[in-house]
Amino acid sequence: MKNTYYISISKTHDNHILHNATCRIYSENKEDMILIGRYEQLVIALGISRNNFRKVIPCVQCILKRRHYNISSPRITPVPVRHFPE
Repeated sequence: MKNTYYISISKTHDNHILHNATCRIYSENKEDMILIGRYEQLVIALGISRNNFRKVIPCVQCILKRRHYNISSPRITPVPVRHFPE
């Protein structure tokens, strides 16, 4: 699934911030954003944005929170082992 990525023109703590199109910060500040493109992987979007701007970090609210939710391991219950009779 491809996501649309935007980068902020203004700096926050000396860094530009990469946002997803579903980000609340992006929807409030559309005039301050530049479209980077649609990519399947965050690494590609970060690489392209770092070619244009030197210091770029992903948004904590829209990108990192979603990645942490998707990467977290599902809760798996242990399955009992059945041994053969001796």
